[in-house]
Amino acid sequence: MCNIICGGITTGLGLVLVVASCIVSFVVVPGIVDDIIKSEVQLINNTEQMERFEEVPFALTFTVRIFNISNPEEVLTGGIPIVKDIGPYIYRMTQRRVIEAMDEDTITYRRVDTLVFDEQASYPYSVEDRLTLVNAGYHVSTTLKGSSHSTCQQASMLRWLNFHARREAFALKA
Repeated sequence: MCNIICGGITTGLGLVLVVASCIVSFVVVPGIVDDIIKSEVQLINNTEQMERFEEVPFALTFTVRIFNISNPEEVLTGGIPIVKDIGPYIYRMTQRRVIEAMDEDTITYRRVDTLVFDEQASYPYSVEDRLTLVNAGYHVSTTLKGSSHSTCQQASMLRWLNFHARREAFALKA
């Protein structure tokens, strides 16, 4: 007799615990987690989240490799370019957001990226290296000029490229 009563009580208690744990795990816990996430990611003035939004707490590494033309004079007279891969030039990029306006649901900001040359990581290369690069804008504009069927869009792009390309085949960077 005791076995039947004890078994019934144990089964009933087990069912109550299963139902209670299901309610807690599927109803209560998700609500608590959602509230915690909302409080942690909400952008409110003078909070850690806002500080992290305004200035990224770590620098990003930006690596640049350049194809240097070793014989630009020969190329201008029709020679074959001798191209050498130069680099890496390593820059550390920090990101900052300058908040211009903020209301309840919208933040208007301007992003400011700052690149600083890393001399140690870039060694033996430095910002003083003299490099000769292909001036892509110049070459595109000369190609478009020679095009027999020029469109209005090409003409507009050609005017822009002529202004910015400075009419030189190579860009000398120091």
